[in-house]
Amino acid sequence: MDKRTHILEIAEEMFAHNGFDGTSVRELAKKAEVNLAMINYYFGSKEKLFEALIEKKASVMLGRLKSLYEDSSQNAWQKLESLIELYISRIVENQNYFLIIQRELLLDQREQFHQNILRIFEKNQEQIQLLLKDGQDKGFFKKVDPELISVTITGTIMQAFKKMTSWGIAFANEDEKKHSMEEMKEKLKTHLFEMLKSYLQTN
Repeated sequence: MDKRTHILEIAEEMFAHNGFDGTSVRELAKKAEVNLAMINYYFGSKEKLFEALIEKKASVMLGRLKSLYEDSSQNAWQKLESLIELYISRIVENQNYFLIIQRELLLDQREQFHQNILRIFEKNQEQIQLLLKDGQDKGFFKKVDPELISVTITGTIMQAFKKMTSWGIAFANEDEKKHSMEEMKEKLKTHLFEMLKSYLQTN
């Protein structure tokens, strides 16, 4: 693993546990076993390090969204269901990452910093909208605002993630927690797909 990737992995762990303000670049350097000059060389500041972490994760999701959009083996409804499942699984598998985002964006400070983060996510939202528009153009979905639908999908899943996280804490062991999380994932996927289907279907 290269040094830059290693620093980002340590940063993800520390930001998730300590928050942005509670994470010291000096402590990060110590835990990553690199010097401060190396972090400054790769990222320049703690804000840019945070943005690089978000960009890295978001780009993985963007690649998967593009692959889904280009998949000719699925129709629009199948792609919508795959999209929902993809987002739910991505959040559950990367809980630290999404915890970081939720914590930071809820704070009423660092406006420009937050705008930079939101711009990173815009590419993913635009890709979702392309998938929805394609379904409309092919007659699967009725003509409604793709931007609002994309926000509905991601926003609903993010809010449900909070429920899944707090629910999982109550269980005594990891096997029970994992089983319950899988049940919740399936319940959420079914609910969201059926809700969107009733709204988007043309007849």
